[in-house]
Amino acid sequence: MLLAPITPITPITPIGGFLRKSSLVLKKIMGSASLISKIKRLFDLFLATNAAVVLLMPIYIVAILVRLTSKGSALYWSDRVGINNVIFKMPKFRSMKVDTPAVATHLLKDPKSVLTPIGVDAEFGT
Repeated sequence: MLLAPITPITPITPIGGFLRKSSLVLKKIMGSASLISKIKRLFDLFLATNAAVVLLMPIYIVAILVRLTSKGSALYWSDRVGINNVIFKMPKFRSMKVDTPAVATHLLKDPKSVLTPIGVDAEFGT
């Protein structure tokens, strides 16, 4: 019985695989690696710009809703622990009222009383 040779399985991403194959084709056609790098860079900028436009719209809508339904800013700057235990600030959409005590929501007697209308939807999915 003959067995087929075992080939290693490598994960192939559609875009990554496309770019690798297309760069080989472009090298054969154009022969210039720097031109190919510029084309790839333009492709990256095009995708990043389109992704930013698509993703920023929901972010702006949520920020406006938070701002309209409660006092204070739309963002809350949360302290987080990063690499080597360095504390950094991370922006989050505010789901609680401004004067809420700094304890976990589940420890409060009535957690819904300190949430903003948008925060109730975000926390409890109602």
